[in-house]
Amino acid sequence: MLYNYFEPMDNYDPSTNEYDVIFVGGGAGGRFGSTYFRAMGGKQLTIDKDGHLGGKCPKNACVIHHYLFDIAVELDLARILDDKKWYPKLPTGTGKVEIVPMIEDYLKGRDEAYDVMYYQSKNQLNLEFILNREAEIVDKNTVIVDGKTFKTKNLVIGSGSRAAIPNVPGKELSGVYSYADFLELDYEPKDVVVVGASKTGMPWASFFNAVGCNTTMIDMNPFLTAFNLDDEIKEYIIDGMKLRDMNLMDNTTLSSINGNGHVESVTVVRKDGSKETIKADMVFVGTGCIPNSEIAVPLGVEIGGSNEIVVDSHMKTSVPGIYAIGDVTGGPMEMWKARKAGMVASKNILGMEADLDITSFPDFLHTTYEITWVGMTEKEAREKLEKVFVIMMPIKDYPGHCPIPLAERTMLLSHIHPGLNGMQKAIYDGETRMLLGAQHVGYGAKDSFQYLDHLIRNGVTIDEMANMNELFLNPTHYIQLSRLRAGMKSLVDLT
Repeated sequence: MLYNYFEPMDNYDPSTNEYDVIFVGGGAGGRFGSTYFRAMGGKQLTIDKDGHLGGKCPKNACVIHHYLFDIAVELDLARILDDKKWYPKLPTGTGKVEIVPMIEDYLKGRDEAYDVMYYQSKNQLNLEFILNREAEIVDKNTVIVDGKTFKTKNLVIGSGSRAAIPNVPGKELSGVYSYADFLELDYEPKDVVVVGASKTGMPWASFFNAVGCNTTMIDMNPFLTAFNLDDEIKEYIIDGMKLRDMNLMDNTTLSSINGNGHVESVTVVRKDGSKETIKADMVFVGTGCIPNSEIAVPLGVEIGGSNEIVVDSHMKTSVPGIYAIGDVTGGPMEMWKARKAGMVASKNILGMEADLDITSFPDFLHTTYEITWVGMTEKEAREKLEKVFVIMMPIKDYPGHCPIPLAERTMLLSHIHPGLNGMQKAIYDGETRMLLGAQHVGYGAKDSFQYLDHLIRNGVTIDEMANMNELFLNPTHYIQLSRLRAGMKSLVDLT
């Protein structure tokens, strides 16, 4: 660790009388918005109560999520190949792998990530900032930090969000965790109940299961209804989790968390009204986040029904001169949205009209697979269009195995355990031949789906897809799959 993140950290010109903008919150939106504003020649100051820039993503959210996903994938593969004589065995066989040492390693790396962002923000991006101090917003033009007054022409609020904890008996017991405090874990859980089959709950449940915990995941709704996926993709994901012996309970509500000082069990209510008690020494809550809008209430900005600051597509609040970005504006609570929102706010403050469009975007979810999707589902397409054409692998009703890798890093699985090698689907307009959407289960598709989103937005046909150049083996770009039908004048499903 090169810097001390427990002390006040300042990098600003004390002679400045007034800033063009002050960002309250230096998370993803605040840091990228500040960087863009600075690059365009504006005078900014960014204030954050944490001792680092970048927000909760490197602290306890996105980065630890991906770190645990990487571990889950490796352990999952080790367990799948445990019966192969040539594959090295886990140190503890197929038993429990310790979690606490993983957290210790992560924290060491996190400090170094903070170092990089601090160095880059100060020495390369030339940002002005105050860290490890609370900002007191007096009005839209005045912010106080440790008794010192800072004036600004505009104010951008990027105060983020916090974990939403269900209000049930026992929520205060030791052993109840969310993403926010998971890194404080100091014991090795054996029986874990994950509440919420969400973007947080699904990967954490898959991680706990992969390390060898007896894992149960509950959700009050049918699994995966929150995600824009076709039914066969959902079935593949759920079947994969069941195959790995995870206990899945949808249409199930958490009634209470039970224990004497520490979690011992949970009581749940099923759809039919029956109650069930599940043994647990840890409860992980993945039931979403609540925007931290309280800091803006005295300013008179409009607050929505989910505690979010209401903004328009320019990131403007109901009060002129006050903008809001990132999680504090509500869903989707995504890194890309926060970063783009920061840029959009900066552009509008500088007089360059810009909008944030969140009507359509690529998305992903982690289990021990990476699930990615973009554009329309087949169901949506058939509801809107007369003729829809679908390409999908593996082949429906094929009587044999399909030893074809349908994702990066699945050549091994496709030959040894066909059926675990992924799934891919592309949806086309049968009349215009335009790509409408794509869905993928496997690994390594996030990169390609960012560009598929661009192609779909700007229009790309199956024939143009077939004429692209791919790097073998690259199923995640859908080039090879499209070639199998591109020659047909009248497209016929290939499923």
